[in-house]
Amino acid sequence: MGALMTKHRYWLGTTVLAGALAVSVPAWAQEQDEAARQSSSSSATQTDQAVMVEEVVVTGSRIPRPQYEGTIPGVQVTSKDITERLFTNAGDVLNDIPLVGAGASLNGTNGGQTASLGVTYVDLLNLGTARTLTLVNGRRFVSNNSATIFVSGNETGSQVDASTIPVALIDRVDVLTVGGAAAYGADAVSGVVNYVLKDRYEGAEVNLIGGQTFDYQDAARYSVNATYGRNFLDDRLNVAVSGEYSHIDSVLGDQRDFLMEQAGSISNPFNGGMRNGAFSPGAVGSTAFLPSGADGQPNLIYTAGLRSYLTWYGGQIFNPTFSGLNEEYPAVAGLVPGGSANMPGFARIAAPAWSFFSSALQQIPGAPNLCNAGAFSSAAAAAAASANPRICNFAPSSLPGATAAEQDAIANRVFSFYNVARPTGATAAQVRAAALQVLQANNPTAREYFAANPNVPLNAFLGSFIAGLPDVANTGAFAGMLPRTAVPIRFDASGNVAAFSYGSPTPTTPGTAGSSVGGDGALRQFTNVLRVEQERYVANVIGSYRVTDNIQFFTENLYSDITVRNPFSSGGLFNGVTSSSTENAALLVNVNHPFLTAQNRADLAAAGITGNFTLSRYNEDLVNDISQESTMETIRSVNGFKGDFEAFGRSFGWELSHTYGKAETQVEFSAIRDVEFAMALDAVNVNGEVVCRAKAVGLNAYLNSFGASRQIPGIQPQIISQIGSDGVREQVIFQNNVTQQMVDNCAPVNVFGEGRASQAAKDFVSVRNFFKNESTQNFTQATLTGELFNLPAGPLQFAISGELRKEELAYTTDEVNRIGGTRSAPSATTFAEVETREGGIELRIPVFGGDFQVPYVGSLEINPSVRWTRLKGEAASFRDTSGTLRTPTYKGETENVYTIAATWQPIDDIAFRGNVSRSVRNPSIVELFLGGQPFFTSIPQDPCSVTNIDLRSNRRANCVSDVLAKAAANGGRLGSSTGGGLITIASEADATSFLASHYRPNGSAFTGLISGAQTLKPEQGESWTAGVVLQPRFLPGLMIASDYLEIEVTDALGPLLAQPAAEFCYDSPNFPDNTADVGVNSCAGIRRDSNFQYTNGFELPFFNLGSTKVRAVNANVAYSHDIEGTPWPTTIGFRGNAYYLLEYTQSASGTYEDATSTRNTLANPQLKLQLTALLNTGRLNARWTIDYQDSASIKSSGIPIGIEFQPIVSYPSYSLHRLSVGWDFTDSVRGQFVVDNVFDKNSLGAQGYYNDAYVDRIGRRWTMSLGMKF
Repeated sequence: MGALMTKHRYWLGTTVLAGALAVSVPAWAQEQDEAARQSSSSSATQTDQAVMVEEVVVTGSRIPRPQYEGTIPGVQVTSKDITERLFTNAGDVLNDIPLVGAGASLNGTNGGQTASLGVTYVDLLNLGTARTLTLVNGRRFVSNNSATIFVSGNETGSQVDASTIPVALIDRVDVLTVGGAAAYGADAVSGVVNYVLKDRYEGAEVNLIGGQTFDYQDAARYSVNATYGRNFLDDRLNVAVSGEYSHIDSVLGDQRDFLMEQAGSISNPFNGGMRNGAFSPGAVGSTAFLPSGADGQPNLIYTAGLRSYLTWYGGQIFNPTFSGLNEEYPAVAGLVPGGSANMPGFARIAAPAWSFFSSALQQIPGAPNLCNAGAFSSAAAAAAASANPRICNFAPSSLPGATAAEQDAIANRVFSFYNVARPTGATAAQVRAAALQVLQANNPTAREYFAANPNVPLNAFLGSFIAGLPDVANTGAFAGMLPRTAVPIRFDASGNVAAFSYGSPTPTTPGTAGSSVGGDGALRQFTNVLRVEQERYVANVIGSYRVTDNIQFFTENLYSDITVRNPFSSGGLFNGVTSSSTENAALLVNVNHPFLTAQNRADLAAAGITGNFTLSRYNEDLVNDISQESTMETIRSVNGFKGDFEAFGRSFGWELSHTYGKAETQVEFSAIRDVEFAMALDAVNVNGEVVCRAKAVGLNAYLNSFGASRQIPGIQPQIISQIGSDGVREQVIFQNNVTQQMVDNCAPVNVFGEGRASQAAKDFVSVRNFFKNESTQNFTQATLTGELFNLPAGPLQFAISGELRKEELAYTTDEVNRIGGTRSAPSATTFAEVETREGGIELRIPVFGGDFQVPYVGSLEINPSVRWTRLKGEAASFRDTSGTLRTPTYKGETENVYTIAATWQPIDDIAFRGNVSRSVRNPSIVELFLGGQPFFTSIPQDPCSVTNIDLRSNRRANCVSDVLAKAAANGGRLGSSTGGGLITIASEADATSFLASHYRPNGSAFTGLISGAQTLKPEQGESWTAGVVLQPRFLPGLMIASDYLEIEVTDALGPLLAQPAAEFCYDSPNFPDNTADVGVNSCAGIRRDSNFQYTNGFELPFFNLGSTKVRAVNANVAYSHDIEGTPWPTTIGFRGNAYYLLEYTQSASGTYEDATSTRNTLANPQLKLQLTALLNTGRLNARWTIDYQDSASIKSSGIPIGIEFQPIVSYPSYSLHRLSVGWDFTDSVRGQFVVDNVFDKNSLGAQGYYNDAYVDRIGRRWTMSLGMKF
């Protein structure tokens, strides 16, 4: 089927696809040779010359039509763009298109999610990668996304890794925004990306590509690809083969000087520390300091040169009990060893409770803090105040005294000593508040004291204001004010106790317990992975054979082998003093540990440590391989027949094909074994040899030493999956514990110093984990197209299509990971499949045009299409923890998707287009059938806390009700977290008092279980677009297109995480069953212990709830002009694409009552713009491209932050520049040179430098290619 078309009409088709920005002028037809292709693509003038253009299936429609017609706005990238930009990865082709979001890529580690290492997922409109449908030649591609929740962005859809697609064979990439679902079915909510490969290729071609950065001579990438195609059997058979290899080097943060500056934010010591010049002593409500939210001092400030002071490679040393300003919280991870000469008989020492360390504590407080330095508990504060005639040496944050009576006594002393009249007619609380303000007014903050005494050693402040650092009595000149002095010590690489410095601050230098400027702290940019390493092998065989003049067989066959390597994967490889996780908390050890020397003990004693201490260390030296590696093999085979026939005097076309795809991914990474690590730490000295205590005393005695539980403390029971005795998979609660084999293999580990563990110890405590994901896809599709009858304006065309698709996922892991034997949660085992049936019809209705002309109407065409999709599936049978046999099944309802599109061209110069669409995304296999995945989580903002309980109308009543219920289940009492013991709760008043006075969330992490849900329904997408295309005849070569688009996604699919689960529960008017609000009862999955603290056992499903609304304008302009009178044919061109975001609003509840806007942020800027200037003259081609992004606000919860939050409240606009120059040495040899980031733009000025807003951390780089054709 062919059509006669003028070049003018062809240009209109191009703008209808809106490819003006990201495309060069497209080639006329795929059968042209390259010379003709380049010639036509370099000429853009309008002419009356008729050109024969083959009708093909256009992306977004199944009705054959001229290649560049369509009603859905989008962008197109051609093979010429790919050649001149020197792309070596299909995912990179779309990265800089304005309407494409960040997605997943080789840059960074995709959020640290192991299963998504190095994948490249496209994200149209920044609505999420799961809502973009990726096609190859208009057909679905097997998904590479693993069957686990631990994937990039926790987006558990059917995403396709674009790295598997052969770059050398790409003819063009069509990117269509909203409106493709009616043609392709489910999942095309935000749009469609269709990689169209070259067809019936003839010739041979080899391309060599290589490059690296200019300044750093790193980030190397190189590629070679070759393509060979030939016709046989009198041109009835065409076979083309291609192969490509590419390699991309990894880049780490320590290879970039601007990152080695270690710039960042730190809490402002002066926030809340500005004096109130209008303070009136003794006046009720008058304050000595301005409120922290209105004192002109931001919460955060920015600086460079920051170092970390929480953990060290050989181990940083802390005191074992930190009270400070924190609640006491037991989180002991290490074991206190026995068995030294001082502790005969291998007796164990009871490990005391201790609280995790607060890294936010100010080294030198600039706001009211401790009344008397060194008094960290309420009892110590009261005692110090009683012994101090002035009551306080420093401006306190609270009035000393543990009880109201004690505070009243202190208040009386304050008014007497400072000669201030006691407020009259005031309440007791107001009197205490007034006394506190008097103390604050008459005593300095630590910063004010430092400013007056700049010679005070920093260690005196550290020891006196930060509990937990090793310290001794201060005997210096300032001992009266600062009674303690810190002795910062750690183990050096050789295992010696070594002193270190926190730096040399001035009175204005910021610094916290965890981070400060300068000194000897850790600088770990080598763990900052800027880009992972990738190695790709891709091979393709495509072919077609004309069986008859009307029937053609076609085949596409792909094999891809990709290896991605993260050279430094350190997740979980630490025991840190700030961790609230039992497994990762600092190690509690004793000075008599057998690996410590006499000199070690003497040095520790000099720092005041003669018993237990805690060790905070990085454990990367305890594994044999620090890297993480992912290998992914993909095969895909498409085979089918297509043809045309005549019937009833009309032409029809048909196609029948079957596609098979399989993707296998295996990821390997190192981890620390829980039980084995605890055993190896628990070492004793036997006859001069350090051995594991378990080996010295034997298994039975070792287990008995833990008491009745016979369990190593801190090793939590977990739900795992295993094969039962009858061969059916079952979920059981499993407690990992010591075995005889472990005892026999145990080798003691030396954690004092760096790299001091023996090889035997490393082999014992570490493991190389892996998981494997297998994804299989089979689908058959058929299409019938043709003409039904003639209308006055032309034939009414139709396309009928049907598809049967079956997809399977199998996710398995190694034995250690399966049972949760490391610091990662056990990996769920998932075996499931889904089957999708789809069918649709599309019409092309010419209303006006052709031979049916109406004045001032021109041409009008309507394109309605509708598609039906239905999903069903099931997972492998299993027994749950109660022993019940379950076979999860899903039978979805039939969903309708549709598009009603129209184009109207009243005159040749202008055309209008638009569409109204409905789309769906069906629940994925993971969302339906995830096999009970344990996870670690926390609820940082407890709705029932004193701070949050009144933020929503129903919270207080529901929290009170829950306290009553939990108390009733615990004998009518709950434990106090503020030191009050067991509290009797028999009434609402008791419960209210408990929440106000006896409940403080400890912020600890806990375990939960998230599972697939068979009650899910598809996501819904409602969208419409309206646009205009201008091609003025008075300015040949110019085209302008602009489209307004609007989409709302509702019933968003996602995992119900702990924080929103708690908020939905306690905010519900239907507590304790909020199914009516959110579709599932999130209250039923929440677990609290006898102290009302969140605890292990959360059970959370996937659910439908949230909504997102996007409104934007996508505008394109292109101009091309031939220059006359030059020695060579010369064409200049210009292209521009602007994506202007009008709205990006998200609602977790779906009602928009909780709406947050991320428009005008760094991730969703108001304006993204790409401009390209092109020149083609003789053998030379050149292009200069500018990618621009508008300035952006910094927001918190959707609201722009103010100066009180941080000094920088917005990011400046920026642009990146790219140069490409090519030269045809001969008709068959061609070279290209590309410079990316010409001006070496890395960060957004001081804002990016200090706030981690880096626009290109790789830097200015060059790429060169040599292409040869034969």
